Amino acid sequence: MVHALIPDGSVGAEIGVARGDFTRELLLTGLGKIYLVDAWQKYDSYDGDPHNQQNHEHNLSVARLVIHPYGERAQIVRSFSADA
Repeated sequence: MVHALIPDGSVGAEIGVARGDFTRELLLTGLGKIYLVDAWQKYDSYDGDPHNQQNHEHNLSVARLVIHPYGERAQIVRSFSADA
């Protein structure tokens, strides 16, 4: 379904990336470029965050591995979504 919704060559952003599982699916479409927006840090006002900082850093490392083969088509923006 994702493939049908994304026009070839378009530019997009994924807000809240974690490990990049969905990012991989997006990069398999004709998407021209994607910005991965996530702070990868604990958000004090969000009680639903089960991760400590070490988990967030691990998720960021995994996301970097996911996007590596796609070169310039994917760019990490390490920031809270409201700031990005």
